[in-house]
Amino acid sequence: NAALQNSRQVASKSDGMINELRPKIGYLESDLRNETSKVAISLGEVQDCEVMLQTSREVALKADGLVGELRVKVGHLESDLWSETSKLARALSEFGACEAMLQSSQEDASYSD
Repeated sequence: NAALQNSRQVASKSDGMINELRPKIGYLESDLRNETSKVAISLGEVQDCEVMLQTSREVALKADGLVGELRVKVGHLESDLWSETSKLARALSEFGACEAMLQSSQEDASYSD
């Protein structure tokens, strides 16, 4: 009889504790759902950032390629510029020599007059 009474008291306490825990478990489940939702949103944002980062890397690689191509073209233009400058210097030198010869022959012609 005492054992039965003891069992009833233990069962009653257990029921009371379970009834106290049910709302707490409900709150925890709700919090867990909210946090899970936040994590899902954050994961979506992380994935968006990863896509943007990948796109940025691709753009950077393309830009590097274009910069390399432009360096080559600028190098060719510099070479062409030096070549043309050199031709111009030779032409100016020849022009100067011709001018000097012309002046000299004009002076010779004026002395012989």
